[in-house]
Amino acid sequence: NTFTPVEGVETHSLVLVDANGEYAAYFDLVLSEGETELAGEYTCTEYAHEPYTFGNGYDLSMWGMGVGGSRYTDAEGNTVLINAGEKLVVTKVSEGVYKFTVEAGISFVGEMMEQ
Repeated sequence: NTFTPVEGVETHSLVLVDANGEYAAYFDLVLSEGETELAGEYTCTEYAHEPYTFGNGYDLSMWGMGVGGSRYTDAEGNTVLINAGEKLVVTKVSEGVYKFTVEAGISFVGEMMEQ
């Protein structure tokens, strides 16, 4: 999913699922408007709105709304919220296939599919 939160940039909302179709990670990557190449190093920020930033994770479960923003599931099945200041490196593996590596060293490889 792609949308324009402010003029000049676009947010690319990416949901990564594993081979069983289960949720693995979610990232909101901000690029310059019209840019489609996702590869690069991103910095997590609250209210991400500049190229090569991505939104932080948040937990609103105490208000009955659950978790949101950038997050991933670790090896034990726990949801990990990504905090402002953390890094994400996106590497192009092949056409339409990217590797996402979070600062904690956990990596996900995903094939891009249009929604």
